[in-house]
Amino acid sequence: MRVYSSAELAELCLQRWDVELLFRDIKTIMGMGILRCRTPAMVEEEILMHLIAYNAIRLLITEVKQAPRRISVKAGIQALWR
Repeated sequence: MRVYSSAELAELCLQRWDVELLFRDIKTIMGMGILRCRTPAMVEEEILMHLIAYNAIRLLITEVKQAPRRISVKAGIQALWR
């Protein structure tokens, strides 16, 4: 059994928090809280499209040369529509 230090556990908690924020962004800001497709194949495509759009927005934010986690997805989407 491996014993983890408090610093390692704190880092894992921070990584987990980032993942939770990512899911929140995708579900609420990008409208994926309710899937509208009816067949399993189409649901997979709908999820894939949301993930592609999310990653494209994150890539654009990264290219601004800012820390990607400091700029929200919502701000990135708003900047694209200006």
